[in-house]
Amino acid sequence: MFMVGVLFLSSFGFAGQFQEVKDSQVPVSSGTCDTCSSCQDFDVDKALSEVNEKIENLTKVINQKEAELQKLYAELNRTKSIETLEKIIKLEDEARVLGSELEFYKRRKLGLELIKKYTRETPYGVEVLYYRLPREEMLVKQYIEKIHPVR
Repeated sequence: MFMVGVLFLSSFGFAGQFQEVKDSQVPVSSGTCDTCSSCQDFDVDKALSEVNEKIENLTKVINQKEAELQKLYAELNRTKSIETLEKIIKLEDEARVLGSELEFYKRRKLGLELIKKYTRETPYGVEVLYYRLPREEMLVKQYIEKIHPVR
């Protein structure tokens, strides 16, 4: 059965492609980027403050949209108007998109906090600090405490 499969694949030319992959070499990079210097001047604190500002602004906009939605819901209950319902649907879509964007920036903030926590600036560039990962239950406990601080 194996031979039938190999013959079948070789008729399509797949077997020859597998051999070519074995023989080809992958170019090895030197580990440094010579094309740009954007990562050389990267300031974690500045990026973190920008992300925090973006999170604050998005939170304010989402709260405004939700307050406007509450007013529109009250108006819909009074008037039963199709135009009001269309406005509600449009605002809910906008709030959902903004909520997704807010979650994106929260994840980016966590990533920047990790970069800040586990790197340090040296005269030769950024040095990654090696550390031992904490146990999984400790990570879960820290995450739960961060999400739900009162328990």
